[in-house]
Amino acid sequence: MRQTVAKSNLGAYQTMVELAKKTNGPVKLGIYILAGGVFIGSVAGAAAGPAVKKGASRTVASVRRRFTTTAAAAGRVYTVSTGADCGAGNYLQVGDRFRIVKEIEEGVLIVLVGEDEPFGMVDPALLSSISDFRRNGKA
Repeated sequence: MRQTVAKSNLGAYQTMVELAKKTNGPVKLGIYILAGGVFIGSVAGAAAGPAVKKGASRTVASVRRRFTTTAAAAGRVYTVSTGADCGAGNYLQVGDRFRIVKEIEEGVLIVLVGEDEPFGMVDPALLSSISDFRRNGKA
């Protein structure tokens, strides 16, 4: 009967050498380890695949619900009637015209007419108070 003795770090090296000898070399040992990892990974992937797809579709649906832009709001141009500080150094002046890029729960991403870059996120309550914009595209 073979007695098992706890091995030190050098003992772990010795174990790897013994395994390499039993598999006819370290290259074949590496191939066996790689093949075993691929096999285990494919079995685990096949088992977890449906759950991952279901979770991903729920996440995408949640994001789509969060980022909504009504068709009426997306193409409509709104006009600022009262100037305001929108935060982060952004100011809307009387007469500025803007379009809605995206509406999310916390804010509205707008782009000023004639500008290429988005103006930034603005509080929808602020936009409602200084322009003809109303939440969810209702004027």
